[in-house]
Amino acid sequence: MKRSYVTLAILICLAGCKSEPKPSTVQQRTIVQQVEDAGAGDLSRADVAGLQIWLTKHSDVARNIASQCKEAMKADTAWKNSAEGRICIAEKDAGFSN
Repeated sequence: MKRSYVTLAILICLAGCKSEPKPSTVQQRTIVQQVEDAGAGDLSRADVAGLQIWLTKHSDVARNIASQCKEAMKADTAWKNSAEGRICIAEKDAGFSN
């Protein structure tokens, strides 16, 4: 009898516990996705000079990613050679960063 009370108490405790609902956040697109979606095409092999020219012609996109790039900037070589790194370097060189 005592055992069934313990089991019942555990079940009641577990039933009362529920996980917090995940906050409804708008999934933010990455810098690379934003630039590709704006018409830049596949950026996996784009160079900084080409990206700089593209961003100069699409200043609205450059302004939209400027603050994200500022936060994303890293000093390591791997990031600088990534698509995101090349975009952010091009954006900075194009003069849209504050």
